[in-house]
Amino acid sequence: MKPNCHPERKHYAHGLCKRCYMSARLRNMKITDPEKYRIQHIDGRKLRRYGLTFEQYDQMYVDQNGLCAICETPLVKHCRGTNIDHNHLTGENRGLLCDACNWGLGHFKEDVKILQRSIEYLTKRGSACG
Repeated sequence: MKPNCHPERKHYAHGLCKRCYMSARLRNMKITDPEKYRIQHIDGRKLRRYGLTFEQYDQMYVDQNGLCAICETPLVKHCRGTNIDHNHLTGENRGLLCDACNWGLGHFKEDVKILQRSIEYLTKRGSACG
């Protein structure tokens, strides 16, 4: 990074604005300690978005026995494939879901009527699982 990276911003003694300084720190952490980077940066950002602490997230994981709340496939704690499901109207967190179930709810617009019609459709036409 060169000094005065963004002339319109306040610069520190090291010649970088706060944004560039923090980016450099994160890049360095990503290289020197990738696990710490993943937990603090990626997971921390995701948890803050949903108003959870690491302890609350870990408790949700334990309460669900490390399984998706819908299909019960094993989840990897603090992994991008593990999603925090929440009610889009109230913001209330509901549980942890795998990517497929999270996307499925999204595609069905979280609408119970649509999901019920889907169940009826699969019951009449036969599903792949039996």
